[in-house]
Amino acid sequence: MKEPGYCDYTVTEYMNTEGSSLSIAITFSKNEEETYRLCSEGNGNVGLMKGKLPETIEGTECSFLFFKNDFAVGDDSYSFQCADGHGKYLSYDKHNQAILKDAPDVKTDETCKMTVTLIITGEFT
Repeated sequence: MKEPGYCDYTVTEYMNTEGSSLSIAITFSKNEEETYRLCSEGNGNVGLMKGKLPETIEGTECSFLFFKNDFAVGDDSYSFQCADGHGKYLSYDKHNQAILKDAPDVKTDETCKMTVTLIITGEFT
């Protein structure tokens, strides 16, 4: 897997059937032929998985899904908790590289604050 680097990402929402927080997948396209998914490598690192998003995802754990939660009331920002079962949040290190980290009080950790300007909603279940 490659480092995510800097680029515009697409956030796609998945509607949950389990009653949990809204799930999202974060992707970007290098060109029209290649799509990459931001995902957990299972060790706190963020990597890229080549391939388009599936229409449906079975189960409650997935390395490329994140639970989207409001970061602060009245704010257009969110925190994204990885759905891989480890409970870590998407964040940035001191070099502005994407990482996954434990955030006991995610509402006060500014490195976990993500701003989304446009969300694409699909017919996923």
